[in-house]
Amino acid sequence: MEAARGRLLARTGRWSRVTGCARLLSAALVAPAVAGSARISYAPVGYIETVFPSKFVTPRQGSYSACTRARLHVSHLPGENVQARDTLAGLAAFSHVWLLFSFHHVDAQPLKPKIKLPRLGGRRMGVFATRSPHRPNPIGLSLVRLDAVLDDSLELSGVDLVDGTPILDVKPYIPVYDSPAGDEAVRVPDWIEGAGAPLCSVEFTQLAVEQATALGGALRLFRSADELLRAIEDVLGADPRPSYRRQAESGTYEFDCDAVRVSSTFHLIGRSRVEGEDGGIANFGRFTVERVELRESGPRGKHPPSPTEPIIT
Repeated sequence: MEAARGRLLARTGRWSRVTGCARLLSAALVAPAVAGSARISYAPVGYIETVFPSKFVTPRQGSYSACTRARLHVSHLPGENVQARDTLAGLAAFSHVWLLFSFHHVDAQPLKPKIKLPRLGGRRMGVFATRSPHRPNPIGLSLVRLDAVLDDSLELSGVDLVDGTPILDVKPYIPVYDSPAGDEAVRVPDWIEGAGAPLCSVEFTQLAVEQATALGGALRLFRSADELLRAIEDVLGADPRPSYRRQAESGTYEFDCDAVRVSSTFHLIGRSRVEGEDGGIANFGRFTVERVELRESGPRGKHPPSPTEPIIT
């Protein structure tokens, strides 16, 4: 009798251990992952076509140049029989949209908790207090103007993205949701004030203006030579030079924009010290656009496209 009772208890104990393990496994499958261990992946809904083949001269913010143009073809949607035009129904009633995108040109590197800000002469701020692409997760958010919805494509302007940037999502800008309500004051630090003001003056040679005017219908996204020249003035006025070139007193910069190759020279006008902790030296200069020439167009339709690197001397 005692032997039978012992065998029953042994079997019961083993079953308890089995059911206990099952409960633990079930809990592990539904429990949140430990912070830092989870990996989330998303497929782009499309790759944007812009006038900037490389990071150089791509505006740091879309508001720096309202006339930069882009086109987003919504072509990568999950599910069978999902039509892009159906997902865009009703969007044309909005004037602006948010683009959620991936900084696909950012090289993987250890996270730096503070970022040097070019406009502040290298002054450092915490990464979450900046719009820097060098983030724990290289995801960006850009507010752009929606000019038109054409079947499965969006015509956009005021864009600050490199050609071929993967777009993760599109959302309408709704002021009542996206702007502080009522009389609530918006607070920003002093160093944000005047952030959109030009850092450099820009002038065009007569040859550059004549070359741009003669382009005719060769432009890919810009609608006129005037738009092209205004965009060049806007992006150079924001001083697109990389930080390691900010101390140079002069230099030659060639870059692609839409269907043209732009040749320009830079000359330093002056420097000023930035106030505050970790302050640096801010430079002010003048860009002279020497030539605006039609470039050889590369193959289109392959994403992401191969970047066209600028020439800096």
